[in-house]
Parts: sequence; structure tokens; C-alpha cells
Amino acid sequence: MTGWWWDFGDGTYSAAINPEHEFGNPGDYYVYLTASNDAGSRQAGQVIHVTGDTKEFIRVLGDGWNILSTPVLLDGENSTFPAIFDQESQEQISVILGWNGQAWFIPDSQYQLYPLDAVFVKVCDSATARFIPSESLSGPASRSLSGGLNLIGPAPAYDGSGFPDQPVDLALISIESAPGGLTGYSIVISPAYNQPSWVYARGGSMQDIMPFRGYWVVMENPDVLYGFSTTPIS
Repeated sequence: MTGWWWDFGDGTYSAAINPEHEFGNPGDYYVYLTASNDAGSRQAGQVIHVTGDTKEFIRVLGDGWNILSTPVLLDGENSTFPAIFDQESQEQISVILGWNGQAWFIPDSQYQLYPLDAVFVKVCDSATARFIPSESLSGPASRSLSGGLNLIGPAPAYDGSGFPDQPVDLALISIESAPGGLTGYSIVISPAYNQPSWVYARGGSMQDIMPFRGYWVVMENPDVLYGFSTTPIS
């Protein structure tokens, strides 16, 4: 496919491959994608139900592999994959894979997605992930990273309209140096899985880390990664 056109059903649109979107008001929204190339176009869609005053964030996953994360602590009843993806989207997902620092694993139905974690999701056509933030009081997220290869998701602070992109050095400032004055991270990789593809080595050309995505981080020494988001959001 060479062209994408998302209609979120609330009067807003996007030409991104797999955008994220915040609905401002409760209601039922018919979200659909028109994908096109030289041979023509095809369309798929589904109804998103937004309730009450609760903020909901939507990320649409594109065809093939995606890396998914949440930038904010999710409501406890809405933090597992059966809650994040409705039945229609689940039918479009081939597999979900997590990385424990040494090997891949398949999360079960009780696995909860937390800020700073990320998973690989393989999708046929498209799938819609729905994120409902927790209304409980929480501080910034934290996660221990081991030496070697780690899969992480960013957790920028909510700015009143969404979760902004962050330069790599700001997003990972807490792991720039490990305890004892040792080097923390050395390389960050953004794979070309429905997100921008780049490799950042410390001191190189700066890149932006995007919310709801995922990144490989090479740690020279173990350290604790901290996020910026807190709940409740307003």
C-alpha cells in the first residue's frame, strides 16, 4: 500500500500509517481506513464506543508487525490485551510477542501492559488499540533495565492534548549514566515496523521517540528507567 486515509468519525482525519487519536466526547464513532495503491483501494472499519468523561486514546495498528506500548498507567480493568483490543481487532491479530531481556514470550490473557513496557503485535490489515488511563493517583513509572538488549516504550507527560514526541536524550535521561558513574544506554533502535526507522548512537544525530511505539535500547550497564507520565490525567 502507498496511501492511507483514516476517518475517525468525529470530523478528524489522518494520512499517517498508524496514527493515535483522542476522542474529546463520549459516543459511538465509526473509524475506518481507506488503503490504496496503483491497483486500487480497499476499506475496513469498526465502531469505537467512548463512554462518560473518561479520556480514551486510540492507536490504529497497520498491516504487518507493529510495536505497541502505553505512555500512561491504564485502568486496571482495561490493561489486558482482551480489553485493549475488542473482538473484531483480536481477530485481525496473528500473534503478540513480549521480550524478557533474553527470549521472546507470548503474553497470556491476564498479562497487563504497563508504561515503559512494549510488545510486538502482528496484524492482518488493521487493528485498533484502546487505552483508558487509570483514575488512581500514581507517580512516574519506573522499570529496571538489564545490561544488554531491552524493549521499551516511552512515557512522556500528558500535555493537555496528548502525549508528545520526545528527543531520545530527554526520554532516556534517567539511564544516561548507570550507578557508579558507568555508561547507561549506548544505542537506541527504532525498527521499521509501522513506525519511523532509525538508529541512534549517543552523540549522533538526534531522533524523536514517539508515544505508543516501542524501541530497542542497548544498555552497557543495568539501570532504572523512569517515565514522565502520572495519573490521573487532566
